[in-house]
Amino acid sequence: MQAPTKKGVYGLVIAKLKKMLKRSLATAGAILLGATALGNAAKAQSIDAAKRNLGYFVTNVTPPGGGNRLDLYKMGLDGVAEQVHEDIFPGDNPQSFSASDYTVNTKTGKIYFVEPPSGGETRTIKVWDIKEEKFEQDIDIEGLPIGGSPMFIEYPTILDELVQKQCTSSDGSCSSDDPTKVILGSNGSNSVAVIDEEGLSVGGKSIVRREINADGEEELHIGENSLVTVESDGVQKLYATDAEGNKIPINITEGSDLQINGVSVQGQLDQHTTDIQSNTAAINDNKAAIKNNSKAIDNLEEDVNALGSGVAGAAALSAALSALPTVSDDAPFSCGVGTGGYSSRYAMGVGCAARLNKRLSFNAGGSVLFGGASDYGNGSLDTVAGRAGFVFKLGQLAPSSTGDSNAQLQSKLKQVENHNAEMAYQLESLQQRLNQLEALASGLLKPEAVATSVMP
Repeated sequence: MQAPTKKGVYGLVIAKLKKMLKRSLATAGAILLGATALGNAAKAQSIDAAKRNLGYFVTNVTPPGGGNRLDLYKMGLDGVAEQVHEDIFPGDNPQSFSASDYTVNTKTGKIYFVEPPSGGETRTIKVWDIKEEKFEQDIDIEGLPIGGSPMFIEYPTILDELVQKQCTSSDGSCSSDDPTKVILGSNGSNSVAVIDEEGLSVGGKSIVRREINADGEEELHIGENSLVTVESDGVQKLYATDAEGNKIPINITEGSDLQINGVSVQGQLDQHTTDIQSNTAAINDNKAAIKNNSKAIDNLEEDVNALGSGVAGAAALSAALSALPTVSDDAPFSCGVGTGGYSSRYAMGVGCAARLNKRLSFNAGGSVLFGGASDYGNGSLDTVAGRAGFVFKLGQLAPSSTGDSNAQLQSKLKQVENHNAEMAYQLESLQQRLNQLEALASGLLKPEAVATSVMP
């Protein structure tokens, strides 16, 4: 086989890389289109994170000491070539390299280079790891017929078993208005996942989907029996439904902790429960204390009422005692009975006073309250009261004026009697004159017959 020129090797490598690149871009394009069908959820610009190079190429190099070797280069998208490995097959003297001398496994990211014929019985395959950018192992070729020379044909990848883009159409062709979907894996029941305009399903079960509710709001459903979230009037709502769409509880289990702003909800609930229990105990204690206080207040009110009744009784007892005699002036001994009342309480008192001599008198008395005693707290007010006392006269004693007073009274009485007799005589005289005047007025008597009486 004639050795290709360097230009020819470049052409083969670039043609192969273009073919691989075209296939990879088609696959990536289908996936990207399927992702786009979910909606423009991400507004930021997407940047491809994968390393991008134009490809690898192998070139024949003549070292300074003569002979031939094959070196591996990598070419970037800017057209700059970089040697990544010198002398792929050391010890050999390869004269040529063609497109059939290598193959690429796009799944594993490996490049397999077959050793050029060197006259030996066993040929090897060098395995290049694209990610690590180094040869990782040699594989001996076995099972070839004598004199056989393998020419690599890339093992085809069945893309329909990886990803498909389909549309729903009635005319057998897809238009921009037809609903589309991307199927990962085989078609039909063997598919792994389906991405359509509504969402993503895996194994025939919905994983994520969009739905429009009765209010025209777009809901995001996660799972077959959905965890649903929807923005409504500026509020992000979250709830769960069963297969029939009925609302069901959300249970945070398996050791997961629901937090709000980094604070455990369950922890707050537990703390609130502890606080409520403490508050309940304190409230019960307060209720018991309030009950005791109420009872004490009732007792105090009863005591106050009883004390008020007792005070009224004491006032009645005092009033009854004040009605009793304390001194006897005109007799050596005198007694009396008195009553007293105050605020619906009444008492009666009995007492006596005795004149022991001109200067000393003694008095004593007692009163009894009607209606019973008044109890307050641990005490009681009695229903009886008493008094006793002495009266001492100090200084010079004035003589008694009792006899003089009687004589004066008799004299005044005589004067009153005389005055009354004079008044009676004058009245009689006036009556006589009145009679004469009446007769004169009637013409029965002459004027000269009128007489005047004068009291001697």
